[in-house]
Amino acid sequence: MLTKQDLGQIKKIVDGSVKSIKTDVSGLKGDISGLKKDVGGLKTDVSGLKKDMSQVKKDVKKIDKKFDELFDFIDKDHMNLVKRVVRIETHLNIQPLADF
Repeated sequence: MLTKQDLGQIKKIVDGSVKSIKTDVSGLKGDISGLKKDVGGLKTDVSGLKKDMSQVKKDVKKIDKKFDELFDFIDKDHMNLVKRVVRIETHLNIQPLADF
């Protein structure tokens, strides 16, 4: 059988443990609230990055389209130039140069 003194000592031990646990829990709550703020900031940063990336994608598509147009123009211009050279060589009866 437990005496009143035994029960009092047990109560002191339990109370000390509960206070320690409450302190740990309040520290964890503070850490969690800090993490929530950090996550909120990260969400804002990520949404800004998403907007920037969409603009970059649009710009890359525009550049890609301009390069395609440029290469098409150069190809057509080159083909026209080749036709003209062949015509001149034929007209002047000149042997074509060897391809390098």
